[in-house]
Amino acid sequence: MQDLTQNEWREAMALLDDVLDMEPSEQRDAVASSDVPEKVREAVARMLANESSEADVLDRGAFDLISPVVEEDDHFDDTAVRALETLSSGGRKLPPRPSDLERGMVVGPYRVEKLIGRGGMGEVYLAERDDGTYQQKVALKLVRVQGLRGGEIEARFQRERQILATLRHENIARLLDGGVTDRGRPYLVMEYVDGKTITTYADDNGLTIDERLQLFEQACRAVQFAHRRAIIHRDLKPSNLIVEEQPVGGDGEEGAVRPTVKLLDFGIAKLLEVDDTEEPLTREDERLMTPEYAAPEQISGAAVTTATDIYQLGTLMYEMLTGERPFYKATEGKSGRSRIRAAEDAILQTDPENPSRVLTRNSETVERTHGTDAELLIGSVRGDLDAIARKALRKDPDGRYGSVGEMLDDLKHYREGRPVEARRGTWTYRTKKFLRRNRTPVFIGAAIAVLIAGFVVSLMIQTDRLETALADVRAESERRAEVQDMFTSILDVAEPSAEYRDTLTVRDMLNRSAEQARQQFQGYPRLKAWTYTRLASYEHNLGEYDRAIAFGDSAVAMYDSLYAYAVEDRFAIAKEYARALGAAAVSRQELGQRDEALELRKRSVEIISNRSTPTSRASAFGDWFESSVSKKDVLISEIEVRLAYLVVLEKVDRERARAQVDTINVLIQKFKDAGGSDQNETLLREYSILAGYYLDEGKYEVADSLFSKTLAFREERYGHVSQEVEMILNNMIPMYVRKGNDQKAYETASQALKISEQIYGESHPSLRPTLNHVGNALVNLDRYEDAVPYFREALKISVSEFGESHEHTLDARLRLANVYSSIGQNEKAASMLKNVLQERISEHGRRSLKATYVRLNLAATLQKADRFEAAAAQHQIVLRSVRGMYPDEITDGTVQKLEYRRVARPYLVALNFYSDLLENMGRERERCQIMTEYDRIFHDSEIGTQMYGKDAGAEIRSVLQMCDQSLIP
Repeated sequence: MQDLTQNEWREAMALLDDVLDMEPSEQRDAVASSDVPEKVREAVARMLANESSEADVLDRGAFDLISPVVEEDDHFDDTAVRALETLSSGGRKLPPRPSDLERGMVVGPYRVEKLIGRGGMGEVYLAERDDGTYQQKVALKLVRVQGLRGGEIEARFQRERQILATLRHENIARLLDGGVTDRGRPYLVMEYVDGKTITTYADDNGLTIDERLQLFEQACRAVQFAHRRAIIHRDLKPSNLIVEEQPVGGDGEEGAVRPTVKLLDFGIAKLLEVDDTEEPLTREDERLMTPEYAAPEQISGAAVTTATDIYQLGTLMYEMLTGERPFYKATEGKSGRSRIRAAEDAILQTDPENPSRVLTRNSETVERTHGTDAELLIGSVRGDLDAIARKALRKDPDGRYGSVGEMLDDLKHYREGRPVEARRGTWTYRTKKFLRRNRTPVFIGAAIAVLIAGFVVSLMIQTDRLETALADVRAESERRAEVQDMFTSILDVAEPSAEYRDTLTVRDMLNRSAEQARQQFQGYPRLKAWTYTRLASYEHNLGEYDRAIAFGDSAVAMYDSLYAYAVEDRFAIAKEYARALGAAAVSRQELGQRDEALELRKRSVEIISNRSTPTSRASAFGDWFESSVSKKDVLISEIEVRLAYLVVLEKVDRERARAQVDTINVLIQKFKDAGGSDQNETLLREYSILAGYYLDEGKYEVADSLFSKTLAFREERYGHVSQEVEMILNNMIPMYVRKGNDQKAYETASQALKISEQIYGESHPSLRPTLNHVGNALVNLDRYEDAVPYFREALKISVSEFGESHEHTLDARLRLANVYSSIGQNEKAASMLKNVLQERISEHGRRSLKATYVRLNLAATLQKADRFEAAAAQHQIVLRSVRGMYPDEITDGTVQKLEYRRVARPYLVALNFYSDLLENMGRERERCQIMTEYDRIFHDSEIGTQMYGKDAGAEIRSVLQMCDQSLIP
C-alpha cells in the first residue's frame, strides 16, 4: 500500500471515525461510496478488514498504519486511539506501541529511565547521565524514522539540533548533547523540565491576572529571542510551555521559589532564510501544527512567518486569561475530525469573543482559578486586554503586532495605565486614560494645558466631557483632607502601638481599612495609593511582611502612573511616591531581599531628587510648577530619602554607603545655607540613621553626638515618656555594646523598658523588642539567670501576638534556648533548638541561612553538653551549606558583595567553633585543615576583622604555623 500524506491520513481518520459504529456491510458500502482518494479508501478498508478477519491486528503493522497521524498531531489522538481499540475482535484493546528504548538501556553516556512522551519528532525519555562525570536528569529525544520519505525526518531532526544550539535563553529548554544510537537513530539530549503546563500552573495556583501576565511575558521573551535569530516556533501551545519552580537565590538554596517558564520543542521550527538548494522542510500537504492552536495561514497553507507565532501567543494569552481557547465554543461537544473541522472553520471565518465576555460567562469558575473577585477580574480585562488579545488574533498577519516586542510594549503600557497601541486612534480613549490616571484638579489643569498645545480643535468638541471630569476631581479635592484625616484615625486605631487597640483586633481593622480603600476609592488613585502605603507600614509593624510588600507594591504601581503625568503637584506626589517605595522596601529588608530593597530605595532617591525622567509633556511645565516649591523643602525631602537609602546600602556596600553619607552631609550644609535650621524636626528625627552608620564605621563619638542631639530634641518636643524617646533609647543600646560599656547598655535598655511599660502597660506587643534588649544586655554582663524572665516574657508576647511558627516567636525561642544553654540546662536548650530548626527548615529550606544559624547554636549547645560527635555532625552540615553558598570570587558587584556578607558571617562562626571542637576532640590534622580554610575566609574581606578584631588574623596564622610544625613527619 502506498504511503499516505498527512492530509490523506486526516481524511482516512475522518472516514474511519464516521463508519466505526456501522454494521460491517454498511461500513464497506460507506467506504466504497466515499468521496476520498482511492488510496485513502484502501487504507480504511484494510483497517476494517483486519477487524473482521482472524488475523492478529495487535502487531506492529497496525501501529504503522495509524501512528504517523497520532504522532504528527496531538489532536488526532482520540480518533486514532478509538480506531485502534475498535480494530480488535471481541472488543480487545491494543497494547501500547512498543518503545525502542527500555529502562536501563544506555544511549551514549545516558541511561534510560522511562518513556515520558511521544511527539511529531519521535519519542522522549527521561534519562540520567551515566558516565561518572556528573549526575543530571535529562530529556532524551529519539527520532522516529519509519513512514517518511527520503530521510526527511533525519534532516528535520538535524535542523532542530542546529537551531537549538543557538538558543541560549533562560526561558528556552537548553540543548545539552546529541548523537546517534547504536541502531543508527539520531537523538537529542535536552534540559529536563519538571513542572506543569503554563495554564495548569496558573489555575492550580490561583494566579491573578497580573501574575498570569508575568508568566505570559516570560513566554513572549523566549519567542522574541528566537525571532531575533530568524527562528519561528510554529507550535506554541500550553503543552510546550512548562512552568518550573526554581529556588530564589540560586541553585542549592531551598525555600522561596520563583516560577520560570521554559519553552520546549523547536522540532517544527524553520529558519526564515534557508539556502535555495535545500529542500523545504515542510510541504503544504505535511503541515506540522496543532489545529486548535494554529494560525489562519497554517490552515490555509499560506506562508508561515513570525506573525504566526504572534497569533499563537494571542491564543495562549486568551486561554491564560479566560481558561478557554478562543474558539472553544465552536468545538464544544465535538470529537475527532468533526472537532478539527469546526476549529479550522472558526479560525478562518469567525472572530473570537472578547476575553472579558468569556470571563463574564464563566464568572464562578474563574473566581476559583484566578484568585480574584469576578467583578474586579472582568473589569481588569475589559478594554485594554481585550484589545491586545484581539490584535494578536487578527486573521490578516499584517494586522497583528509587527513583532513580539510590540506586544510586550502594549502589555507594559497596560500595567502602567497608559494607552495601548491596540486601541490607538481615538482621542476620547487616550484622554480617558490620561484622566483616569490623574483624577485631581492639578492633574486636569495639566491635562488641559497639554491638550491645548496639541488638540485645540478636539478640546472644543470635547468640552462638555472635560467639564464633567473636572467636576468629579474638584469633588475629590474638597474631600481629600477630610478623607485622609478620617482614614488616618481609623488606621491609627489599628496601629500596633495604639493604647486602645484592644477594642478591635488589629487584623480586623486593617482588613476593614483595605476593603474600604478598595471599594470606596475606585477612581481616586492618589488617595488609594496613599492608603495602601499606610497599610503597608502597619502590616510591617505586625511582622506580616508578605502582606506589607503586597500593599507597598500596589501603592508603588499606582504612583508610577500618577507621577509620570504629574505637573503642578509633582513634588508633593514625589514625596508620597518615595514613601510608597520605602514601604515596599522595608519588609523586603526583613525577608533578606536586600538587592530588591536596595533598588526600591535607589528609585526613591532618584524621584525625590528630580532625576527620574518625566514625560515630555510634564517636563514642559515642570520649571514653572517647581518654582513654587521651597528650596529648603526639596533639600530636606532629599536628605530624608537618601537616609532611608543609606539604611540598605550600609548593609550591602560600604563604599557606596560612604559616598551616600558624603552627599547627605553636602545636602545638610546646603539646607543650612538656604536658611534651614539645625533644629529642623526632620533633620533631628533622622540623625539617628547617620548615627547608626557612624556606629558601624567605628566612629563611636560621632555616633554618640548625633544620638544625643536626637534624644534631646525628642525629649523636649515629645516629653520623656514618649514613643519617640523610647525608640531612640533602643537605638542607642548597640552603641554602648560596641563601646564595651555593657553596664550603660543595660541601664539604657532598662530605661527604655520602663518608658514602654508606662506608655503601653505590661505584656503589650510593643514591649517585645525592648525586653530582648534588656535580656541581651544582661547576657553580656554574664547575668544569665537574670536574663531568663525577660526572654520568657518576650516569647510569651510573640506567641500571643504572632503564633507559634512566626519568625518573631522562633527568634524568641532561640534567645531563650541559648540562655538555658549558658546556665547548663543543655538538654532543655537542645530540645528547643531542634524544634526551631525544624520550623526554619520547613519554612526556608534545609540549607538556608535561617536554618544554618540555628544549627550553629545547636552545635554549640551539644558541645557544651560534651556530645562532641553530635556537635561535629551539626558543624559539618553547616559547613556543607555555607560552602555551597559562598561566592567563588569576591567582586565589586553589589549583589555579589551582599551574598558574601550574608554567608561569610555564619561561615566564620562555624569554622571558629568547629576548630575549637576538633581541638577538644584531639583531631589535630582535621583542625589544621579547618584553620587553613578559616584563614582564607577571614582574609577575603573586612568581615573577619569586624567580627573578631584585628589581632585575630595574627592568632590564626600562629595556629597555622604550629600546624605546619606538628604535621611535619
